[in-house]
Amino acid sequence: MGSPTLLTFLAACALVGIDRTSGQDVLNTGATLFVNGILYYLPGKSFSSGHGGIYATCASGSTTSGLGLVPITVVNSSFVASDLAALETIVDTFSKQDDVWGEAFLSGEGLSRCTVAAPALHRGSASKPLAGVRTGIKDIFNIVGLQTSNGNRAFEKLYPPRNSTAFPVQRLIDAGAILVGKMKTSQFANGEIATADWVDYHEPLNPCGDGYQDTSSSSSGPGSGIGSYPWLDLTLGSDTGGSIRGPSQVQGVYGNRLTRGLVPLTNTMPLAPELDTAGFLVCDPNIWTTAARVMYEDALTFFPQFPPKLQTINFPLLGEVASDSTQAEANTILLDFLAKIEAFLYLRASPVNYTLLWDQNKPDPALPPLSVLLNRTYPTLVSKEQIKNARWAFGDSLPASELDVVVANKTLFRNFWEAYVLPAGNNNTAYCSDSLILYTSGVNIPYRNTYRE
Repeated sequence: MGSPTLLTFLAACALVGIDRTSGQDVLNTGATLFVNGILYYLPGKSFSSGHGGIYATCASGSTTSGLGLVPITVVNSSFVASDLAALETIVDTFSKQDDVWGEAFLSGEGLSRCTVAAPALHRGSASKPLAGVRTGIKDIFNIVGLQTSNGNRAFEKLYPPRNSTAFPVQRLIDAGAILVGKMKTSQFANGEIATADWVDYHEPLNPCGDGYQDTSSSSSGPGSGIGSYPWLDLTLGSDTGGSIRGPSQVQGVYGNRLTRGLVPLTNTMPLAPELDTAGFLVCDPNIWTTAARVMYEDALTFFPQFPPKLQTINFPLLGEVASDSTQAEANTILLDFLAKIEAFLYLRASPVNYTLLWDQNKPDPALPPLSVLLNRTYPTLVSKEQIKNARWAFGDSLPASELDVVVANKTLFRNFWEAYVLPAGNNNTAYCSDSLILYTSGVNIPYRNTYRE
């Protein structure tokens, strides 16, 4: 953006006339300003600091592609109302006193992205239940007028801005969600680890722990963003083999993988259509519920009761000796959490050994153990079904018939799981299945400052 354009934009804003007393603190996360009938959210910290009074915010009064994105310019000044001459004085003051605000800043040099501030506060209604919900979108979902990178620079540069919007995103827009931007994904939604795999784009930062833990993937941006920014209400991700569940657990937020097929994934990059789903990463369970109702409509059923059984996978046992202090600390946290769930549900949890259940109940005694049956199922699905690239040389090395084999194996496992591990609620509409299953991936979290050998 050249300086004349920006100055014109600022001048237009200066004529609005803003009451500096209208901004109100929202807890300690920022402020809300009411300008020309629109509420705007203002971050609690500026990206650069000048000298003077409180924030003042100007709105151009325009929107982008009908998505509800409202660009604003933030100037650290104490003026209440102004004209062009006063604006030029402010700009001149900033140019002399601020180490960021200058000709390079005004011309846009060194700025990779524009900053967008979104309308604040959830103001849902019957017709627009997500009105005001600030939402980030994983960059595998197309949005009209924007490019889709799929986490790959070459792909982003090769294809023009999209002329259609992904079905899941459109449902959120129609319900009033405010799109604040696209969010990073690992390349083509494959599993990647920081320092080892991220090449074109740097992996986002995990806000948990010491800040150096891996974000998990592939919904890395949605997980990192919703865990980091208190002003972000909702993020849309995808899950094929754990791409929402992984980032949500390591960032300490809610995340769901729904039943495949509940929402069409048109205009969305596929990884393995037999497994792909769209879901949310969120901190507020109330917004989570509202977004789920919007996204899945009548395909989603809410049940009045919890299942009558509680099972665990990979949870420590009482009295179990940990291998080290980290494992011991994790065991304490997990067992404390499990005890609270048991107390809440008035249930006693029991471990489930699904590999043993398979050996005892497999439909054909000649079938191999699960570790053999499913050994190549997931890597074959995601490599044979996606974009051909040297990265998927494994898939190219397999015959076309191998895809049918692994799909059949996946179906065998699903049928077994639904029959012996997590059966439906026996036509009882009070609860969805006969058990809740709690599982953990353990404490082996990769660190972004550790190089893999």
